[in-house]
Amino acid sequence: MAEKSEDLNFTYNGIAVNTVLEKEGLRWSYTKKGHEHFIPFVYLLRADLTNSTLHIYYIKKPKENEFRLFTLELTNGVQHVLDEWLKKIKDKLAEFKRPKSFLIVVNPVSGSGNAKNVCKKVKDLLQKLDINMNILFTERAGHASDVIREYDLTKIDGILSIGGDGTYSECAQGLLGQAQKEAGVDLNDPESKLSPIQVPIAVIPAGTGNGIATGCVGKIDAITSTLHAVLGYTAEADITTVSSGGKFLRYSVLLSGLGYFGDGIKYSEANRWMGRGRYGWGFGKALVKLRSTIVDIDVEIWNEEQNKWLSKSGEYVGASTFMGGMSALMVTPDQSDEQTTREGTNVDTKHRSANEESSVGDGQAHKLDSDGQKLGDGQAHKLDSDGQKLGDGQAHKLDSDGQKLGDGQAHKLDSDGQKLGDGPTQGEMSSPFSNGNLSFFFFTSTTTRMNLVSVFKVMLQQKTSLSNFPFVESYSTPKVNVKIKRQGRGEGRHRNYVNIDGDLLTLDVPEYQLRCHRGLIRLFTAKFEAGLP
Repeated sequence: MAEKSEDLNFTYNGIAVNTVLEKEGLRWSYTKKGHEHFIPFVYLLRADLTNSTLHIYYIKKPKENEFRLFTLELTNGVQHVLDEWLKKIKDKLAEFKRPKSFLIVVNPVSGSGNAKNVCKKVKDLLQKLDINMNILFTERAGHASDVIREYDLTKIDGILSIGGDGTYSECAQGLLGQAQKEAGVDLNDPESKLSPIQVPIAVIPAGTGNGIATGCVGKIDAITSTLHAVLGYTAEADITTVSSGGKFLRYSVLLSGLGYFGDGIKYSEANRWMGRGRYGWGFGKALVKLRSTIVDIDVEIWNEEQNKWLSKSGEYVGASTFMGGMSALMVTPDQSDEQTTREGTNVDTKHRSANEESSVGDGQAHKLDSDGQKLGDGQAHKLDSDGQKLGDGQAHKLDSDGQKLGDGQAHKLDSDGQKLGDGPTQGEMSSPFSNGNLSFFFFTSTTTRMNLVSVFKVMLQQKTSLSNFPFVESYSTPKVNVKIKRQGRGEGRHRNYVNIDGDLLTLDVPEYQLRCHRGLIRLFTAKFEAGLP
């Protein structure tokens, strides 16, 4: 039942208002006009008292996925009424156990210097909410990770990363480094079990690449991301370890890339003076020189269900993996967290049972011809519902009985080829950033410049999965081994480097291993488990 104030003669901007404290929030309306306003406690952030005025700070959504901070000032001449309301509101706020202190990491050169302006806005907002903060302006690459690796995390409730995806990656590197050091983890053993980080990270967009921020709150907006961090809801995200030559190299929280996706970063980093424009220049140059980006690789993809490696070899324009938040952006919501099938390579149950090598695990489908026989690399045929080979561009989507489906009707299949439901119901939803798998994409050697342009449009608009493109082969797997036989054509073709989270990592030996570790990072996000009002 609603608890009414003892004195209804509150005023707001000099106008009399009726106010009621209810179980779920505060309801108020102008006495004469009668139009009601409701502030849920879940969006109420702070209350304080100055003289005879009660200041209530709360979140309002003026646009879809956009948060803004508003203040309601209620005035009353009766002190005990004000004191009683303040106590009740503070008692309710204490139940949420929200963050009270942040370390703010700012990359001052991110987004052509925009991060400094964003930092000022974030600082002003946190001061209004009486939240403690310590600000670190990074001075060099790796500065944030070095500081965080030794930081006393007991003094903070989270980290606000102001910059782009690269700044977030550095913060994650530091937190992961501290966690593994304290746990005594042997990082040179790629199969070691890693420890989770101790505090969550909020990605406050101010950089060139803001994919993670978008995935967390649905909008590229610094104030919205900050207010979500203040609310304190988090979701798990996966990370990946990168090893080579028996040694741990680094953590990855975004992506890895070879071929076109490595050369694009190489050309970009050679022109850092261009600011955010360097990525357009770098990847544009790689696009012009597309044939020279070809990689010849041997890849081992782990099949979790069969407990064995699937081997794959061939030449590709590029190969890329996405994990954690980036993986969530590359895979559309209608794809299963655990099972991913590839258009044009879905196989009928009879094919899998007839040939063990053709069975489909969690996204590790082999390429089969119309008789169910395994094909060599680069020979995959597209099959119709009867298993007959189709011409290029004719691949059909099949249901669990092998029947052809209409566009947009592809079913999710489990490991036995049975149709899955539409996933967990609201309230049981798992984190969109954590499924324990890497999303591995191969771009076939026939991929054209226009094909890659269409891929970038998808990455920007997030309208479909990359696996829906006929020139892309995709797998979902917890671990991958890659051997680089040749990268590029012509002089200097033996280039042993890989793009890791936007950094060009040079390898001492032409091979590397990726291992996905589930849920080690927590990100401040919108509340996915149950929609907020």
